[in-house]
Amino acid sequence: LSFIYAVVYCATAGLLTTAASFFWFVLFFFLHTASYSYFAQCFMCLVRDEKTSGTLQGVWIGLNLFYAGFVVVPQNFFSFFDLGLWINASRYALEGIIFTQFENVSTQVIASAGSPFWYSLDCETGYTDTCSASLLDFATFFFGGKFSASNRGIDIGVLVGWNLLALFGTWLCLKKFNY
Repeated sequence: LSFIYAVVYCATAGLLTTAASFFWFVLFFFLHTASYSYFAQCFMCLVRDEKTSGTLQGVWIGLNLFYAGFVVVPQNFFSFFDLGLWINASRYALEGIIFTQFENVSTQVIASAGSPFWYSLDCETGYTDTCSASLLDFATFFFGGKFSASNRGIDIGVLVGWNLLALFGTWLCLKKFNY
């Protein structure tokens, strides 16, 4: 079912540019979805009642959403909160999805005059043509240069690590607790 979703989503969003980009999308989508599922299972085995389990799942999802880089962009995190950005599973999943998809897309993002993106491109006030850059350049700008396509191996490794941790936690809880 997830695979069908990925096909329909990529086709309607115009992201079926290459077989490789589709593969990366499916891989990151699977790893990200699996992390939510595996941690939900782990929390259900960790505590006695479903209310507490639901609360733990809500906290996990909330932390993942907050530190993914969309609610607060990475360059706006400061000191202590920066830690959440680097240990968060969603950050790595979304970095992997965004940068693998935008690598082969030729769509240009037009910078509005006076916007921070416009200034980052060194557009002049009297610029006669439209001032634009690729989606990949815009994504790099949006995330303050902290997200990159070159992190693909790290993205996969962290997501696999989180999934293994959740599976180990589930195994440990099933072995040690008898509710």
